[in-house]
Amino acid sequence: MSLPNTEEYWAEQEYIQNYGQKKLMTEFMEYEKIAGKGWDDALEAFDPVSHSMEKFHKEVVLPLLKSKQ
Repeated sequence: MSLPNTEEYWAEQEYIQNYGQKKLMTEFMEYEKIAGKGWDDALEAFDPVSHSMEKFHKEVVLPLLKSKQ
């Protein structure tokens, strides 16, 4: 799942790099443990058009992780 080589794609890459790819993936794996489903499938269901990892991370993953602390 990757965006085409567009401004949105590069903004997504910048978010991943600035947040930290390892940290982001660790949080996605934690999401999988809590939600009981793969983050990639959940991302596709959440945002079937752009598959924005940033939007999914901010609107789904982080709130779920915060609610479980």
